[in-house]
Amino acid sequence: MLSKYYRANYLGLHKSLNTYAFLMAFPIFLVVGQNISLLIFISFVFKYGKKLGLLSIQYYPQLILLVFGIGSIASVINLDSTGPEALGRSLAVLPNYLYWALLIIVLININRFLSAKWLARFIFFGVICSLIYYYTQNLIPRVPLFINRTSPNSFSFLMICFTAPAAVFIYQRYPNKLNAIFFILLIAFALATEGRRAGTVLVFASAFIALIVTKINPKQLAISLIIVLGINIAISTEIVESSIATLNPRIYELLYENENITTEDRSYLVRRLMIEKALIIFKEHPLTGIGLNNMKSRAALIGAKFSINSKPWQGTTVIVELYNNPA
Repeated sequence: MLSKYYRANYLGLHKSLNTYAFLMAFPIFLVVGQNISLLIFISFVFKYGKKLGLLSIQYYPQLILLVFGIGSIASVINLDSTGPEALGRSLAVLPNYLYWALLIIVLININRFLSAKWLARFIFFGVICSLIYYYTQNLIPRVPLFINRTSPNSFSFLMICFTAPAAVFIYQRYPNKLNAIFFILLIAFALATEGRRAGTVLVFASAFIALIVTKINPKQLAISLIIVLGINIAISTEIVESSIATLNPRIYELLYENENITTEDRSYLVRRLMIEKALIIFKEHPLTGIGLNNMKSRAALIGAKFSINSKPWQGTTVIVELYNNPA
């Protein structure tokens, strides 16, 4: 039961959170290049943070996040670099880490008097808008600094983050729980057609775990498993296999030639190499790291030249030049 003090600020915070949840799942609107959801977050934290104790540290997960934020700052202070440019890049990335840590701390405190399930409704609408926008954005005129384009990577990231709460909303809102399962399959299919293998798996895993946690009816779960089994049988037929091979070779490789992924798939091999290199760096600098976004300093260690060329709407080019030293 909310006290009169909390109740006086509750409605304003409630509206701000609804808007924030929607714009997090549908992040195309900018204010001079900055996502508007961040501005809304800063606004309600500044307005209600002290009144409702949104920034207080009361639980162990919040303490872990606080340590993470301090560690992020320490990694910049401990920057192992040969020039000031790396420090500038690291400082540019640092606010992102601090923002996400602060966001989770605030959401944990908000959960004391506002159910996160309510926010799932606005996340669901945001996911639907993002899905529609992604496939129709080429029909919309470009408006730099005010309208953001959704890249394949950004689309995959959004679906991974927000499909689970959106599916929970559908599960709780509509009597037929198969609607939630159909929604998950729709998002997974959209990612699969884009060749996002890891994204497809993560969406399936996170969304179905979320449904199980919310006490999904065993009968509905059994029906969903039967549907998955039916799909598995269907894709094993020759006509479906040939159709998939024609429509999307990457999905065909994922379904029928997955043994080649670990030896030939470039995306998989790059990710594996990144993980191996990250483990090496962690062993060398277990506490403070080497600085956020600090690729230039690593290149300097092997006598290479590192540069990034990035332009709005034109993409980013990363160049590493390695020279042979004279004998």
